[in-house]
Amino acid sequence: MQQIMPRRTAFIGTSVPKPVAVMKRGRNSKGIASLIGKYPGALAMGLLSLAFCWIVSFWRPLSSEQFARQWFENGGFLPQCNQALTFAKAASELRCYAKNILADGSVNRGLFGFNSKNSSHISDACAYDCACSFRALSSLANNRQDRKTLSRYMNSTGINLGSVIGDAGPPCNAVAEALILEGWSMLQIQGAWE
Repeated sequence: MQQIMPRRTAFIGTSVPKPVAVMKRGRNSKGIASLIGKYPGALAMGLLSLAFCWIVSFWRPLSSEQFARQWFENGGFLPQCNQALTFAKAASELRCYAKNILADGSVNRGLFGFNSKNSSHISDACAYDCACSFRALSSLANNRQDRKTLSRYMNSTGINLGSVIGDAGPPCNAVAEALILEGWSMLQIQGAWE
């Protein structure tokens, strides 16, 4: 170790500070490796707590506001936002990685409960990815030839929408207003519905 010596100027009645030890960097310095050797449990606990934080954040459900923002950002429009939010609450409790195995052996996957048999055109990777799920459902919702496509899909899943308590409207409307303030156009929010 190299010692750094302070200046020797001192005022009358004050003491000169003691030298401060500074670790010298070079080939022989051990740094982090020496700390890990002395405290292996600390590294293990640090990694364990990091893994725990990642898992908790991975499985945490979306808030209604996060849902509404992602709905708009992935091509959804305001007229269907409330319906999609209510459906996602019933299907997965707003969890992107939700998995529900049904009695017939099929699996409702992801945020919107895409069934492995009825919605087999949607891959597992897409069903469990929030952004891809939003794009898949918003493409149903934005079908210009048949505006009832989204309602028919939701009714065909057998998911009980009556189990959802509360009104989904305020988060969608509040997020839409915030997006307009951010510079989004009404066309991006409302869509081109006649």
